Amino acid sequence: MTTTKAAAAPAKVVVPNGVGLDYQSAQDLWRAAGLHVAPATDATGAHRLPLVDANWVVVSQDLKAGTKVAADSFITATVKKYSDS
Repeated sequence: MTTTKAAAAPAKVVVPNGVGLDYQSAQDLWRAAGLHVAPATDATGAHRLPLVDANWVVVSQDLKAGTKVAADSFITATVKKYSDS
């Protein structure tokens, strides 16, 4: 007699709020919660890539803070340099 186990429902995690944090701190927070961090989007539209993540601030995130999502979900931040107006 063969038995099969039902697949377990994926674990859920609460999305932390990274808005207003420097990009490095936000990434650390999201990873600690069990999320994967996708490459950031430049808020100015200039398609710049953060080289020193602590020099960039998170202005928005695509997963709403406080919501529950599957562990291992990807989160994408929109960032700008602190020196940007």
